Amino acid sequence: MPPQRQLVDELNADHLQADLKGRSVRGGLVTLTSQGAMFVLQTLSTVVLARLLTPADFGIVAMVTAVTGLASAFADLGLSEATIQSKEITHDQISVLFWINGGIGLALMLITVAMAPVFAWFYREPRLIAVTSILSLTFLFSGL
Repeated sequence: MPPQRQLVDELNADHLQADLKGRSVRGGLVTLTSQGAMFVLQTLSTVVLARLLTPADFGIVAMVTAVTGLASAFADLGLSEATIQSKEITHDQISVLFWINGGIGLALMLITVAMAPVFAWFYREPRLIAVTSILSLTFLFSGL
């Protein structure tokens, strides 16, 4: 089978129409389970960080997290949801969307790194530059 025809077959979603109710229920359970696991992991990581870091250091991480949390709302601009809802999508479209998401992640990372001195000046805390720069990598990784 030619490579292009094989890619088209792999992206075909017609087989998903069978047992739609069962798939919806299982998908809902998986989503609920993953959201619960994410909540538990975030809570545990916050507790561990609070235990390991001094209150001042934990406050520095919290300052940066407030900024990165706000910027993460713009991370993929809804492209993932649009891709999922599309009835038909080609391999080329998926590839372009991957690179767009990667570019947005890179841009957010660079903007956050560039803004790190401004955050440090605003909070009067020079250590924020390094912490902001390191945490900005999450934009790049989530974009990819």
